[in-house]
Amino acid sequence: MRVTSKDFAEQLARSRGLIASPSRGVVTQAVALGKPVYLFCPKGHIEQEYNLRFYMQRFVGIASPKGRRYRRYFSAKRHGRGRNATVTLPDGYSGKLQTLLEWEASLSGLDLAEQASTLRDWLGKTDERIRSRLIPLLSPTAEELAAEAAEAALEADEEARERAEAAAEAASPEVEDDGDGDEEEEDDDDPEEDSEQASGPDEAGEGADGGSSASAANQ
Repeated sequence: MRVTSKDFAEQLARSRGLIASPSRGVVTQAVALGKPVYLFCPKGHIEQEYNLRFYMQRFVGIASPKGRRYRRYFSAKRHGRGRNATVTLPDGYSGKLQTLLEWEASLSGLDLAEQASTLRDWLGKTDERIRSRLIPLLSPTAEELAAEAAEAALEADEEARERAEAAAEAASPEVEDDGDGDEEEEDDDDPEEDSEQASGPDEAGEGADGGSSASAANQ
């Protein structure tokens, strides 16, 4: 609830009723004090439209305008026309659709003490319900705690193994590189060189024979 003044709660307690938009905090506080409430709902405000329906369904002394927008929202039926027209809400609603003047005129006939007492009792049990129902749902079970512990142990073992491997690698002597591995070794069995060596003498012989033949022909 947004506090509008330092003595708002005291002013609300002394008031005849509350006129407000359907915000949960201030409306619930007024109902718990036994105050009738007249609610205007901003058009298109989904959250407050839901709140309006909630309060109109569950609490006596809640009223809203009986204009066309509200009638359509609640699927209400209008009987008659003009200021004397009455509006009937579907079954399941405790509140009423009234003009502001009609709501104000009805205040003296409302008895909201029992409803207020019931709501205060319910609100007084909220903390106990949170402790008994909500907190256990948010707290981890024994199985979940055991699984988390096992996972943490595995992670610790993995980290210890990685540290041990890093320490062993740092302690091992470095191997010097003499550079021999970068030099290419000569291949004594190069087939191309063998082929060139084998064909050299034959080619020379062929040249000599060719030269002799030419000389003989010239002679």
